[in-house]
Amino acid sequence: MSAEGWVWHSPIADQIVRFWAQSSAGVFSEVGHRAYFKSIELEELTGEAAESANETLAATLGASAQPISHAYHLTAVNSSNESESVFFVQPTSSKELGNLWGYTCNAECTNPLVFMVFRP
Repeated sequence: MSAEGWVWHSPIADQIVRFWAQSSAGVFSEVGHRAYFKSIELEELTGEAAESANETLAATLGASAQPISHAYHLTAVNSSNESESVFFVQPTSSKELGNLWGYTCNAECTNPLVFMVFRP
């Protein structure tokens, strides 16, 4: 879940966004502490990679791509070696506020889940 003082909210699904270490494949079962993230890496995107993240976000929102100040790719690997990719895009217009847009998607990046990252 998000850090204290921050909210990750999907305006499309109208729900708080959380990323689970437990596999989402199949039926959820009680796993206790056997599901955890064993690595989390964050890299800043530049050039074509940043623009690609921005274009994917804009297309998912049905909007035009906006100028951006930063873009990031977070990769989290769980205890079952499953990888979750999360992209963050900060429009230039939101830089002063610190707000970001984010999305996560499968390997083919079909039907991304878009969310906002902000301080209420």
